[in-house]
Amino acid sequence: MPMVMVTTVPGLEDIVAEEVHDMVNVSKVEVRPHGLRGKVIVHLISMGDVEILLEKARSIERVILLLGRERVRKSRSGLKDLYNMAYNIELEEYLSPFTRFAVRAQREGVHEYTSPEMAKIVGEAVINRVRRVYRIRPPVNLDSPVVTVHVEVMDDEAFIGIDITGHRALHIRGYRVYSHPAALNPVIAYAMLKISGVKSGHRVLDPMCGGGTILIECALSIGGVELYGLDINPFHIAGAIKNAKAAGVREKIEFLVGDARLIDRIFKDHTFDRIVCNPPYGVRMSDIEDIKGLYEEFLSGARRVLNSEGILCTITLRHHLLRRISKALGYDIIHERTIYQGGLSPHILVLRPV
Repeated sequence: MPMVMVTTVPGLEDIVAEEVHDMVNVSKVEVRPHGLRGKVIVHLISMGDVEILLEKARSIERVILLLGRERVRKSRSGLKDLYNMAYNIELEEYLSPFTRFAVRAQREGVHEYTSPEMAKIVGEAVINRVRRVYRIRPPVNLDSPVVTVHVEVMDDEAFIGIDITGHRALHIRGYRVYSHPAALNPVIAYAMLKISGVKSGHRVLDPMCGGGTILIECALSIGGVELYGLDINPFHIAGAIKNAKAAGVREKIEFLVGDARLIDRIFKDHTFDRIVCNPPYGVRMSDIEDIKGLYEEFLSGARRVLNSEGILCTITLRHHLLRRISKALGYDIIHERTIYQGGLSPHILVLRPV
């Protein structure tokens, strides 16, 4: 049975596990093996399930087909273990003597060897294995490989596999013809929709929609949802419309130019089941007063336009500020988690008016 290691935004591993269970037949799912963030190992029933993940999964960034999994020593002798492990894998099934390849190595834990040493020794094993079969040495190309061999050592366990994602990671969606300057990773957008419990029949608003990522991900992954996108910048709304057209979901989303601080004047009371949004992070200290005012006015209006079972899901670096303001305005925080993206650690919060 095939086994794959999939990568995602650290902090969203449970979303991957849920999506994988819903999408394909699995015998086992290992979330954060050895505590390693951003990694999930999936034991599948057939190779057809691997193809389904590559074509349809929305919470995954890369897929590595695992070809070997063994115990290795943490001492220098572990490099010999890695060589033998790689040499005994039938890698000639995946690369010819004319296939450019590279080895990428990572490790987690305390070892007497480095990741570059791991990559070097596994590369030697691949070369010798292919040369033994074909009598020709395969070319190494670290900049533009056709095949990428991955080796990961987590404490005393090693994994070797082939990256089958392709040159473009799965989170790089083809529909993004307009790139918003603060675009949200579509994997995070999808996860926020799942965390907030969006389902068919809901009416959903993104009042700071930017390039439309959250709404487009919803239209592509959850059927029967009424979608509304608002942004104060007409240029971003025009870009969101372009992206929605490229994704083939333009008719499923209504876009409007408007201010998120005034949503209770734009929409009627109790209109929405869910509000899901990615407001400005406010990274600079000089932004703090602007962000504070935005949060106060937006959350005040959101209370009015959410229905009695309504939920608001947002992402922020200013989680202390958002937590304080939301409680002052009468929201319960029903879910909170930290994710790790681009060197930052934003929090996803789910709020319910009380």
